[in-house]
Amino acid sequence: MTLHKRSAIGLALLLPIFLLIIFVVLIPEIWAIVMSMANYRPGAPITYAGLENYQKILGDPNFKDAFINTIRFVIFGVSLQLVFGTGVALLFSRQFWGQKLWIALILAPMAMSPAILGTTWKYLFNSEFGPINFTLYQMGIEPIYWFTQANYAFAALLLVYTWNHIPGVFILVYPALISIPPELVEAAKIDGANKLNLFWYVILPLIRPALLIALIFRTIISLRAFGEILVLTKGGPFRATEVMSIYLYKEGFVYFSWGTSAAVGVVILIVTIVIASPQIRMLSRQMMES
Repeated sequence: MTLHKRSAIGLALLLPIFLLIIFVVLIPEIWAIVMSMANYRPGAPITYAGLENYQKILGDPNFKDAFINTIRFVIFGVSLQLVFGTGVALLFSRQFWGQKLWIALILAPMAMSPAILGTTWKYLFNSEFGPINFTLYQMGIEPIYWFTQANYAFAALLLVYTWNHIPGVFILVYPALISIPPELVEAAKIDGANKLNLFWYVILPLIRPALLIALIFRTIISLRAFGEILVLTKGGPFRATEVMSIYLYKEGFVYFSWGTSAAVGVVILIVTIVIASPQIRMLSRQMMES
């Protein structure tokens, strides 16, 4: 088979992926940019608005608060996911009885929709009859109104989102851990490395590419976190937990300002690119060094 034919076959095999990207990603993004420059409301004529929608949201204090809430949510949420996801992966990197069953349980939240998970946690956090407040009451602690106080609501969201997305980190870090040659670990132990030194100087450098991939994916996904927040708080109390995706939802499906909603979507895309690009460059350098 000639080189030309092999190249043609390779392009033919890649064609479905290119078409998928074009129709699922590229065209919707272009349409969102077009909509963001229009006064677009259902039942009303569409008129050109230029950058008015962007000026509107950038001048809205509620959007500024949503932007700050999003950055806080991503920083704390992704950090907790990486720490606990890596910790769980380290625990499961050793063989023990029932390991496969426990791994299946750890990965179970990935098979459930955010709406179902959010509804379950909303029951657990119920201020009057939820198991969490009942346990606190048994310990002599007054019941906490989780979703009516800003700090408690934000903390509860972080807890729920971290628990739901630990599997996303685990599924990337765990294979990297079990692929580490046992000889390297044994050699480090023979040289007198304690557990902390073993992790910091031997294990961490070897799993760094997997951690960087997890960081990129969790950052991108956390920037558009929606389901759990909508079910648990809807951005309340008093917009204290409103992130940009919830702001977008309200503009589009509560106030029916689709042009403004599209502008928020474009801003989220730009923020995602700005934050994820350095992480991707860091991963590329790490892969080249490896």
